[in-house]
Amino acid sequence: PFEVLGLARGKEDTTIEEATKARRKLALKWHPDRNISNPEEATRKMQEINEAFREVQLILSSDNGHGESDDDDGCCESES
Repeated sequence: PFEVLGLARGKEDTTIEEATKARRKLALKWHPDRNISNPEEATRKMQEINEAFREVQLILSSDNGHGESDDDDGCCESES
């Protein structure tokens, strides 16, 4: 998944911010609305990019011992 996002350094040196930035850059390049001449390939590439990003998120969050990237939306941590 790191290679798909262009993150050749691997999980040891990659931060979630770098992965997010790489995903955004690729999304701008491959978004189907920007690739009108080949929407099928653009859609396939976007799916590949999104899947790779989810995998990278899971790998990085499990390495940090948090594992809450999908469950925690950063809102309303304490309800009174």
